[in-house]
This record gives sequence, structure tokens and C-alpha cells, in this order.
Amino acid sequence: MDWNWDVIEPILVNQIKRKPSFISGFHEIKNVLATQSFAELFENVDEGRLQAEFSDWVNEIFAKRFPKEVKSLYFGLFSMVYPDNDSDDEITTVYFCGSTSTPQDDDDWACWTDNTYLAENKYLVLTDFMILDRNINKNTDIDGDLDVLIFHSLLNLLVINSLEMFQNLLNSTHKSVYLGSGYDGGDILVMGRLTKEGLE
Repeated sequence: MDWNWDVIEPILVNQIKRKPSFISGFHEIKNVLATQSFAELFENVDEGRLQAEFSDWVNEIFAKRFPKEVKSLYFGLFSMVYPDNDSDDEITTVYFCGSTSTPQDDDDWACWTDNTYLAENKYLVLTDFMILDRNINKNTDIDGDLDVLIFHSLLNLLVINSLEMFQNLLNSTHKSVYLGSGYDGGDILVMGRLTKEGLE
């Protein structure tokens, strides 16, 4: 199967619309990979550890009030080589930023500008993303952007299943914020507008 963006985007959009539990969505991804003979990519990946590390990071980020000008929150993905890593392999990294624009205001609302809010601990290297990177690098049969589906769908699940935490952490200066996710250099998916009542 040719895993290009035209195939991947509808899967991610449907995932955002359905908002499955993390465990359910996690196993959906594993099942998709299994049908394509890529079940081994999730070897040693621990869904509980994924959630715990992400939740700890989100709590740290939200511990500090955002500037009142921030209207949107973006969770992004990119790959880089870390100097203190034992190998030269790239590691898929999550990052967080706040934007003073909304998806309605600007198509590039999630791009970094001089006005972008960046938390001190804006980067997150998840243990299980490193494991996935190693498993993917060992498999020479992967075509197209299958890695984009894996990492982006897992990030969506982590964000979707942290909505209640986000709602509780919304401070008095923010009645609502937009949420989005995506890969650097790729398309941005808007998850919706988060209020105290939920995601619209």
C-alpha cells in the first residue's frame, strides 16, 4: 500500500472526529500495521508509559500561565539528531507552542514567529517514540509516509485523551483555545476549539 498523505489524512481526521480512548486508538493503529505485516514496529512500545510521560510534560507546561494573547495551542512533530545520543539516527520529537492567531485568522497560525509563545520545556522526547524510531529504522520494507501515520496518530491520541486535563488547566484569562497538531513541513490538522464544556 502506498502510504501517502492522501491516504493518511482521512485516517487522522476520522480519528480526531471519533476521539477514541487511548488504548482503543493505540490498538487500532497496531491492527492497521498488522494487516500490512508491520506488527513488529510496536514491539516493546508501552502505551501506559506513553501516556504517563506525555501527561507529566503537559502538567509542567500548563503550570505556568500563558500570555493572554495566546489563542491557539499546537503540538508538533519533527525529527532531529541529538548530540548526546549514542547513534546518528534521528529521533521523532514532540514540541509545543502557543499562537496569537487562530486557524480562522491565518493558515500559518501554527508557524513560529516573533509572537509565538514557547514554554521553557517545549520539547518532549518520548521513550516509546525512540523505540518506534529504532524499530522503523530496522525495517527496510516501509514505503511512503507510514511513519507519519504512526507518530501523528499517536500524538493525536495523546492530545485527545488529555482534553480533560487541558480544560482543568485553562486559566481565567483563557475561556477557549484552538488545538492543532502536525508535522513540521506538512499539513496542520485543527482538532477544534476547546472550552470548559469540551472540544467544539
